[in-house]
Parts: sequence; structure tokens; C-alpha cells
Amino acid sequence: MRYMVIESREPQNINAFYERFDKRGRMLPSGLKYIDSWRSLALQTC
Repeated sequence: MRYMVIESREPQNINAFYERFDKRGRMLPSGLKYIDSWRSLALQTC
């Protein structure tokens, strides 16, 4: 079974998001496997 996770964030929080990502990684729940990701041009949706 596949799931799609949609993340959205405010433009002013983008730096904080990527800082957390650099420190903690994807933070996937146990058993979930990362396959690929896409981003919107405005970087508000992933």
C-alpha cells in the first residue's frame, strides 16, 4: 500500500523547516519508507 503525505507551510517558516530537516531528517513513522518528493514552485507544498 502507498500513501502520499502532503506538507504545507507558510513562506516565512521555510528556513525553520529546512533547519529542522537538517537536524532531524525526515522523521518518518516506523515502517514508512520514503520513495520520492516533489515541491511546488513557491516551495509552500511538498
